[in-house]
Formats: sequence, structure tokens, C-alpha cells
Amino acid sequence: MKRFSRLPLSYIISLTGFIVSIPVFCDAAFVILSTLNKKLSELSKSSKTTLTVALSTGLFATHVLVPPTPGPLAAAATLDLKNIFLLFICGGVLALILSLVGAFYSENFIKKSNVLSKENIKKGRKIKEVRPEFELRFNGTNLPKMPLALANFIQTHAHEENENEYCLGIDNEKYLNHSDDPTVNEEGYALKNIAIGDEITVDYRDFDDNIKLWLT
Repeated sequence: MKRFSRLPLSYIISLTGFIVSIPVFCDAAFVILSTLNKKLSELSKSSKTTLTVALSTGLFATHVLVPPTPGPLAAAATLDLKNIFLLFICGGVLALILSLVGAFYSENFIKKSNVLSKENIKKGRKIKEVRPEFELRFNGTNLPKMPLALANFIQTHAHEENENEYCLGIDNEKYLNHSDDPTVNEEGYALKNIAIGDEITVDYRDFDDNIKLWLT
């Protein structure tokens, strides 16, 4: 990743997926890289959706077009293509182009998910509360067995409470972004006056121990 450090983060993520997906199946690679993707999003304050689309594009482009994954090899057998090296080079070039297109799309056309205030809120007012009935919990070891879209959604919007345990709020809580200067604390009280249209943010370090490790 250091070699691509001058590029925007979504391009770095997409190219990382492009490279990793050559020796590793894209579903396993997604599970491996999605945690890193989430932490980079939180550290850089980039949209998790933007980076997830960039990662998915890089992974799938290589998986579909570049041997030794089964798809390209099956297509080569069907077309009686003997030169697998030629397939590797041509597929790699096309996959690289698609990865860059995906990175460009995610960087420029995907909007950041957030929660904006619809009213003026005074400092000290409670505006958020923890309600277990609006939370779903998932065992992280089961993510590779899930449909990729579902695993993607969980990895993007859930937070880790314990090792290999993801907690996903089914209300708007999952769209709250991290800030070093949050507007709401862990108990749900406004830390400052919030005007209409202001973003409501929290400090992920209050409830996600993994974030503390990445920020120290």
C-alpha cells in the first residue's frame, strides 16, 4: 500500500483488492481486508461505503477475469484457449482498468452516509439511547458463509463489541460517523448545541476497543 501512497485512498484500496484477489478467492479476501477497510475509513474519515465499493470492484475484477480462479479457466477450456499466460495478461489488463474505473466511481459519485439533525438541539439534551431490540449481533466467523452483499453490509455498518462479535443497529445509529470532536457522547447526550443540518457524530473509541488500538 505504501507504493500507492500518493493516490487517493479509494484507488489504493481498489488496487490492493486487485492484487490480493489474484492468489486468494475474492470472498475470503473480502473478509480478510474488510476490517482493514473499516479502520482506514474511520482513521481517514472517509466514507465506508466509498471504500467498500472500491475494494469490491478490485476484488471482483480480478476474480472474474484473471486465472487461476475457476471462472477464467472454465472460459478458457470452453473456448479451447491453450495459452493461459495470454489470458492472464489480457485479463489482468482489463481487470486493472475496471479496478481504476471502480475507484473513480466510488471516489466521485458515492456520497458519504451520515445522520443530520432535523431540529435545533441544545447541549445536554438526550437524543440517542441504546435499545437492544434495535440491535442485531453476528459472529464474525460466520461472515465467509454469508452472501457477500450481506457480509459487506455488516462489515461496513456494524461495530465490534467483542472479538469476532459484530453489533449492527437497525435504526439510523449505523450511519453515525466517527469524530474526534463528537456532538453526542456514548450515553446519547448532546455535547454541544446542534443546529438544523449539522451532522450528528460520535467517538467510536467509546464503544469499540479495536478503534483504540488503531488510533494509538
